Amino acid sequence: MQEVWYSNDLRVALRQLGHWRTAVALEVLGDAHMAWDAAGLTLSQRTDRLDRLTRLCRQLLAGRMNLVTGLISNAPVGGLMRDLVFSMVGNMENRRAMMQKSPETGRTLNDRMWSTDDCENEFAIIVLRCGFKPRWVIVAGLLKSIDELQAMKRDPELGLVFFQSSRKRYTHHTHCLRLDWTWFSGLLDDKNGETYLLLIADVNRRAWMQVSGSVAIRSYHQQGEFAR
Repeated sequence: MQEVWYSNDLRVALRQLGHWRTAVALEVLGDAHMAWDAAGLTLSQRTDRLDRLTRLCRQLLAGRMNLVTGLISNAPVGGLMRDLVFSMVGNMENRRAMMQKSPETGRTLNDRMWSTDDCENEFAIIVLRCGFKPRWVIVAGLLKSIDELQAMKRDPELGLVFFQSSRKRYTHHTHCLRLDWTWFSGLLDDKNGETYLLLIADVNRRAWMQVSGSVAIRSYHQQGEFAR
């Protein structure tokens, strides 16, 4: 769906056909998705984009939020699944509450935490380490060793050097610092800039790979520069 949300050509065509509201909604969804998933935006830029999506969702839910029948109804909301809209609003409200209670969190906040990617990656590491899907009594001890190993790799005070890989001859700590700068750089907000155009090209490339069947579905994110 990224190629749909991010497509400026689609939004222009919709406006020419008189579908202004749909074009605006796609732009808001696309900007919010970047705020959640893409590197290159400052905290304030991400907040502005998510605030616009919050206002859009509340407009779509107008008349249903204060009615029991409206809340329990499974009818779509503006063409979107009800549960999806509720989940998005809930995530954004939780984010706002967390920022208000602990403003210092913004210095290290990575909005990908609101997705399920981290959980899926953790389960994948467990299965890869064990070679099978283990019972919880085994998982508990395994998670402790995985978390301790990751913490050790990223701690510059231990005096131990772990290279990122055999080709990337820099430490995990340096790698994390680079990712922090990339995540908060703010370069993605310029829709005529190189960072934004590279992201759009990468999304379109992966969409074409999916359509052409040239790569397995599970390897899309591994091959996307902005998905890492």
